[in-house]
Amino acid sequence: MNPKSELLAIIDNLLAKKRFRHTRSSKLHLMFDRSELHFDEKDFSPEEELVRFRKELTVTALNKRIAWWKFKLSPFGLMIPSFAILLIMISVTLKNFQQPGNTGKGIIENLTGRVSVFRNDKQFNPDNGSSLSQGDIINTDEKSNIQFSVGNNSIIKIIEGSSVSISRIIDSSDGKVLNLSITRGGMLLIIKKLAINDSIEIKTPSSMATVRGTVFGINLNDKKETLFEVYDGKIQVKRTIPDEISIKDKMLKNKLDMYFSENAVIIEKNNAYRIPLDEKTLHSINIHNFNEHVKELKQPGIVVISDSNFLMKNEILDFIKTAQKKDESSRPYLSLVAKSFTASSTLEMPDPLFNDWKNRVRASFIEFIPELNLLINISEFGLIEATDLSKLKWSNKITGRLTTGPVIIGKKILLTNSEQMLYCIDAMTGRILWGRGIEGAPNGHIWLIKEGNTVYAATANGSLYKIGINGEMLWKSTLSNEISSPPLPGKDMVFVSIKNGIIIGLDKTNGIKIIKHKFNSPIISMTLSGNHIFAASLYGVLYCYNPQRDEVQWRFNIAVKSIYNIYTYDEHVYIFNTDGKITKLNTNGLLIWKIDLGNAISKKPVFDEKNLIIATDRTMFIIDKKNGGISWSVVIPNIVSKNITVNKNSVYFISDTKGITVLKK
Repeated sequence: MNPKSELLAIIDNLLAKKRFRHTRSSKLHLMFDRSELHFDEKDFSPEEELVRFRKELTVTALNKRIAWWKFKLSPFGLMIPSFAILLIMISVTLKNFQQPGNTGKGIIENLTGRVSVFRNDKQFNPDNGSSLSQGDIINTDEKSNIQFSVGNNSIIKIIEGSSVSISRIIDSSDGKVLNLSITRGGMLLIIKKLAINDSIEIKTPSSMATVRGTVFGINLNDKKETLFEVYDGKIQVKRTIPDEISIKDKMLKNKLDMYFSENAVIIEKNNAYRIPLDEKTLHSINIHNFNEHVKELKQPGIVVISDSNFLMKNEILDFIKTAQKKDESSRPYLSLVAKSFTASSTLEMPDPLFNDWKNRVRASFIEFIPELNLLINISEFGLIEATDLSKLKWSNKITGRLTTGPVIIGKKILLTNSEQMLYCIDAMTGRILWGRGIEGAPNGHIWLIKEGNTVYAATANGSLYKIGINGEMLWKSTLSNEISSPPLPGKDMVFVSIKNGIIIGLDKTNGIKIIKHKFNSPIISMTLSGNHIFAASLYGVLYCYNPQRDEVQWRFNIAVKSIYNIYTYDEHVYIFNTDGKITKLNTNGLLIWKIDLGNAISKKPVFDEKNLIIATDRTMFIIDKKNGGISWSVVIPNIVSKNITVNKNSVYFISDTKGITVLKK
């Protein structure tokens, strides 16, 4: 906060309290100290001076006198210049503060137990619907709490055993300002995204938090530590000089302030930090030993708490549920906030709310996990959500952009992002279990193929990794050229195709290259059945390759160059073309059946015991695998997810008009 803002904040406090008789010069000393105005501390009564100088001084007079006043004032000259400045600052701002709607109010929405408010030296007990004003001090007793809103973007809950003051609250066309100070207990805050001119700051005995849009909690413990817990968004936190520690050396004070500002940190979601008071260090530090002692002050982020051990997690869940009932527009957002920090909790949403969320989902990939009865939705920008189609179970987010579809191994989800990272996520809770870098993917594209409790990761520049389910690197192999299709694990070897039509086989245990075979054209898709590799070339030829003999046993001319992908299932080969043609062969290359759907195949086909499920541009087909007959088809909305997924009885996808869409088989 700059000096002008601090002056305004203190003047606002005086105006709100409407009292001056008991003001001590020490308060104004602090105020003018930040503005390079100095005077000796001495008791005085400013009320009479305010009345007299209000009529005599103008803004022009103030501007002319400012330069002259910036020197050490004598005790005799203290009263008039000091109060001239105070009066003019008040006269400059009083008009704005008196404009209708400029002075903001906090509206109490939920109150439990005994809560007292001190206003203008008087105490009263508020009720639901009462308003809170600038200058109010709010105290909550044991088993008591209060929740209030400020405008349409801030909801605050003060928990039991707390003391919080509203230092500044302004709502004007120039912006909204909310400054709170907490000296005891804790509070929770839901702050929606602020406009550029809006400002929210929270002061504790040893720190200052600046907020732009987030959900977080603050708690002060018996050790005089400040605990920040961020559940969504992020906040900026810096240390401050505690009110109870007096540092009279102005140069030292400024140096500390600058040091704290330079070492401010950003606390992001799912992180919690403690900031100790460090009274001993602050008392012993001086301008001469500054560089030596300042390093002993613990900055925000030194003490980190695991997201699974949030101390205020129960309070935040109750707070979110209460806030949902009060604010219809924020319900979907608040529902998503209850993420992996509450692994054991399930956020119940009323049917209308859940349906509203479900209809707005726009996921890039969608996967059903039968063991958990969970549908996993993953957006291109890393938002991961799990639902059992009656409620939202959890939600989390990884950084960067999603580049390839997820891989499900048991109860774990593996996926990669544009920052060349591989993440493993607990499908039951949404918690990120581990993450590791995958080098060699400058565009972020990484193919993932699972086998048992391991995953193969292949990058475009020719790197192939084998990684265990716990994140351990089993081996890495660097090939001579770009990898052109996903890796293909066999019995003893894993196969990859690289540029110019070469297939390489590597030992699965150590990644050593064993075989290398050159085809006549680039390979765009491969599949495996028994001891044979079936490879589709760019020019419409399907090869049956025996790697043990290193020979091509037969070829099948597909006669088109629009091969989408090939798969093997029950010892048969299925060829899918982008134009809607599907061909089924046996492993000897004999044609079983061939159909033309007449629509472009836009998504990866899904197999079940009896059928093929195919999504084209506007139609869903169920095809009998045995004879290629169409069991049924239905016109569907445009699918925005890059795949479809199934369970025993249903087909799931994300549409552009209905969000999560379910079709019964």
